[in-house]
Amino acid sequence: MRPGYTGLVLALGAFALIARFLPPGLREVALYPALGVFPGMLAAHVLARRENGLRRWVTGLALSPLLSALAGWILLALGVALPVAAVVIPVTSWVGWLVAVRGSPATSEPDPAPARRAWLLWALGFAGLVAILPLLNRWILVHSDAWFHAGLVWDIVLHGIPPESPNFAGSPSNYMWMYHVFVAALVSLGGDPFVNMAILNVVGAFVIVSLVHRLACRLWGDERAATGAVALTLLGLNAGAWLLWPLTMVKTLSGSYTGAQEFVRQLHTIHPLSQRIIHSLSAPFALMSSLIDKFTVATALNYAWVLVLLVLWGALDWLGRGRRTSLVLVALGTCGIFLFHGVVAFSAVPVMLLTLLALLLLGGRWSWLPGRGRVAALAAAVAAGTISGLPYLWGLSRGWASRGTGLRENPLRLGFEMPWTILTSLAIVLWLARRPLRRAFRERLPLPAVVALYAIAMTLFALVIHLPVYNESKFVFQILFLFALLAGPEVHPWLERLVVRHGRARTTAILALLFLVGPALTVLGYVAEPAGRTSSRTKPDPAEQVVYAWIREQTEPDAVFLDAGQRDLIMVHGRRRLYLGTRTGVEQFAFPPLETGRRMAVMADLYGECRDLAGDVESLRALRRPVYVLCRPEDGPAGSGPVPCVARHPERFAEALRVSGYRVYRLREPQGPETSGR
Repeated sequence: MRPGYTGLVLALGAFALIARFLPPGLREVALYPALGVFPGMLAAHVLARRENGLRRWVTGLALSPLLSALAGWILLALGVALPVAAVVIPVTSWVGWLVAVRGSPATSEPDPAPARRAWLLWALGFAGLVAILPLLNRWILVHSDAWFHAGLVWDIVLHGIPPESPNFAGSPSNYMWMYHVFVAALVSLGGDPFVNMAILNVVGAFVIVSLVHRLACRLWGDERAATGAVALTLLGLNAGAWLLWPLTMVKTLSGSYTGAQEFVRQLHTIHPLSQRIIHSLSAPFALMSSLIDKFTVATALNYAWVLVLLVLWGALDWLGRGRRTSLVLVALGTCGIFLFHGVVAFSAVPVMLLTLLALLLLGGRWSWLPGRGRVAALAAAVAAGTISGLPYLWGLSRGWASRGTGLRENPLRLGFEMPWTILTSLAIVLWLARRPLRRAFRERLPLPAVVALYAIAMTLFALVIHLPVYNESKFVFQILFLFALLAGPEVHPWLERLVVRHGRARTTAILALLFLVGPALTVLGYVAEPAGRTSSRTKPDPAEQVVYAWIREQTEPDAVFLDAGQRDLIMVHGRRRLYLGTRTGVEQFAFPPLETGRRMAVMADLYGECRDLAGDVESLRALRRPVYVLCRPEDGPAGSGPVPCVARHPERFAEALRVSGYRVYRLREPQGPETSGR
């Protein structure tokens, strides 16, 4: 191994060591390798030791969050404190990586395609875009699901595992929390959860592109085809779909509003200077899908896609070259999918197993397909990963399947939404994939045929499976990746035909309209989103900041807070659990509807007319934890002052804090028989 590589390993270790002395932002960048690089690179030197340096790095970056989360989970389950675990994991993996580097071979196997680096510009460009957007508008760090995920991270930091739902105190989390163990470990080292989640998105953006390129090279052995697959992955989703907006005018023909009035109303739904623009860039009547959005929201979704592509890489490597370490990669990656994201796990993995079953059945008829022995071994590796990860996810998903949640939608459903969404969002990708798909079977190309069968099966699955709150829209991305891999060889010939037919200038205009307008408007909307200047999530007022600081420093770690309107600010700013911090608990978090309704009634009563104070108090005391009620200046009648109910009953609620119109009341402990208080 080159001495320079050893120096890089030493430098990353030193950088992580001094991270605590660096300013925020740079601190998180310096800390990330401790858990986001070191464990994965140690594993990569075992599982991908014959790969060239850059490809080995991609494998390491893809594996590291999974390995760190697994190690953290095991150590926490054994009773090790999170700050200790967050130090043990990087130190041991860094030492192991250093030893592996010094003992690894100096040579590697040749690439299946010429080693050009155009794909690297795509990967760095996409990662750079994902990195710069939060710098231009801090709202991107905290918007959408990121707030809930940060709350769950703080719950693990403060209370360990398994976590409770931070927006529904007393209820075990029904959400997959392995992703949050990884982020919580970084936070315990001194990082900010939002910045750490954003860095993982940046790394994921780079790795996704790298894996697509790597897979396409394996499939076609052609650098041009691989670059075409990368371009379609990044720009192919919803290419030209915005041009279908006039179809929205169908709504002017019937409904509550018709004609010119409805036309004007539809025009007002377009918000070019807001993140809501993404809803106008998908085709009318289709489910919203945006690749940029999925890499700017802090969730485990895009990391789950990384694992899917890593598993696919291991599968093709095993089927093509018979490398046994690839089976380990497949099993490990499959387990990780189940640990990090249920929607991806219950779609990508079953469809992969069905595809392998089809290969076994077709193998006797089409002898050019991969041998049955290798296919069976691959299916066993996928099954092993499934068996390892399924109990964890199954335990969580039982909360979603419970009748008590009210989620009783039939998972099998034929409707127009998904066919229309797939057709309009992937039209150009599917059209370009038609010739390579035929070529795979006509020329008897085993690996492209395997991917083609997987892509077709994934599409059929997406057409018939319906999930709560239309989560099946996530299937579109999994179909995109597979068909982009197949369509890669057709991209450059198609561009050449366009130039011959229309000339360079007109071709450039056509490509810009199809592929660049949507991403450009998305970026503009995110950067200009006004919530970055006005949202209390990014800029609480000074008095509010004092309240949150008091909550963090002066209240019990297991305290539960009520905040009017199901606000979810305290679970992050104050790092305390909320009695009810969501308006969509039943649908989005699988909270029991009866208990959710009860909590909504308690909050409405305490922040309202106080018709059943005794019942409210009984419900709150059932938590057996300290309970606080926050009254903001705007919570009183016409914003005039504190909530009359709580303020008028000092025998039940003691005032604990008063700051610039903000008041916090603590529920008193029971002192004998309760009186009515009506």
